[in-house]
Amino acid sequence: MQSFFSEKHYSSYVNGSFVDIENPTPHICPMDQKPWTSLQVASKENVDNALHAVQSAPLLPINDRTKYLNAIATSLKTHRDEIATIITKEMGKVISQALLEVDYSIHYFLLCAKQMQHIGKHDISSSKKLQMVDAPIGPCLLMTPWNFPLAMGARKIAPALAAGCPIIARPSSQTPISLLVFAAIAHKLNLPAGLLNILIGPTATIVDPLMTSPIIRKISFTGSTQVGQSLYSKCGPTLKKASMELGGNAPFIVFEDADLQKAVKGAIAAKFRNNGQSCIAANRFLIHTSLYASFIESFTTNVKQLYIGDPFDDKAELSLVLHQSSRNKISKNVKEALAKGARAILVDENPAKPQIIADIKPDMLLFKEESFGPVASLMPFNTFDEALELANQTEFGLASYIFSENPQTVQDAIKKLDFGIIGVNDGSPSSAQIPFGGIKHSGFGKEGGPDAIREYLITKAVSTCTT
Repeated sequence: MQSFFSEKHYSSYVNGSFVDIENPTPHICPMDQKPWTSLQVASKENVDNALHAVQSAPLLPINDRTKYLNAIATSLKTHRDEIATIITKEMGKVISQALLEVDYSIHYFLLCAKQMQHIGKHDISSSKKLQMVDAPIGPCLLMTPWNFPLAMGARKIAPALAAGCPIIARPSSQTPISLLVFAAIAHKLNLPAGLLNILIGPTATIVDPLMTSPIIRKISFTGSTQVGQSLYSKCGPTLKKASMELGGNAPFIVFEDADLQKAVKGAIAAKFRNNGQSCIAANRFLIHTSLYASFIESFTTNVKQLYIGDPFDDKAELSLVLHQSSRNKISKNVKEALAKGARAILVDENPAKPQIIADIKPDMLLFKEESFGPVASLMPFNTFDEALELANQTEFGLASYIFSENPQTVQDAIKKLDFGIIGVNDGSPSSAQIPFGGIKHSGFGKEGGPDAIREYLITKAVSTCTT
């Protein structure tokens, strides 16, 4: 593993080996825009070899799969610091949050290792002998984003391996080395060849041919709605099963009976984790009129106290590293809102720094679009029904947040919110133990939770006549 962390050139992992380095290209660090290592992108031959590898990969017994998943979790824990360093170098999140991402990833392997004990045959009482037999769905294509490059890989790889599915994974071109960590661990543990393949390179070389191949039986994608829609349309000819975790536009509702300080603390976590570059980041803050002024004052005071620094500074809570597309969107949307009458509470010419815009309206881009950066958009509401109508006024349905001390208010809101994830007095609702996924244009399918492995299994119904 130490040789992996000190490597000067990285390449795809196919059929149990890293492919040869022939013509590497520089890999740029977003913190200083300078190359810190180099990458060998996958060739057509590498893609073909990966397809052959998943066809010939063995189906391991459940006990062996359990051992491998637990061993991967142990290896992640052992090399926690080195892995977090790679995450920070590749995408610029502060090191404290990169360490937490490693911890989060570990939970998925431990969770799926336990769930594997429930895979098998399920007998049903009847005059006949009836059974349901679990079986792996087959080779899977897993596609991961740049914002949580290790954790999103863990959330897909762990249940797929647990189910017995051979994998071809394709990471974001911006953060491939974070996912190659799993290849290095698999190599160290002697995971049988073909079970885990990781291809790095462009969509046209890797994703396009795999999407048309009948060998791939399931895809799992985390990314933008636009790309997800395109991928889903390509599943039809070969009838691939798909899981899609797509964009969001999360409302953060503070009802009049909320604990103000608890709501402010939750808002900080929900908005500024990973510099706001999270699909479940709070985007539209809906605050009851009775608390609106007080919330703005307290929220602004706390935001100004956030420590912005070098991502490798242990004390840093935010860094100035922000994806260029987020920079462009934030600058455009903030200017549009202010031009339409929104109020600037905290603004900065650098879109990577926290900003707070009050009095937004539903016709503003800050309301309609996911910012994917550290800008908080606030608006008041008067009634429960108004808050829920505004919250649901989006085509997305991934995450939402409720802050209230009234159990009835909470239950009524849960019933009416059109979102797959709901944080109640909780600014960090994501956990390996509960399902993660949305509805509407935020996609379909669930990852994690008590049925994580089910997404990668098929059920065979067996009826045996005993007379």
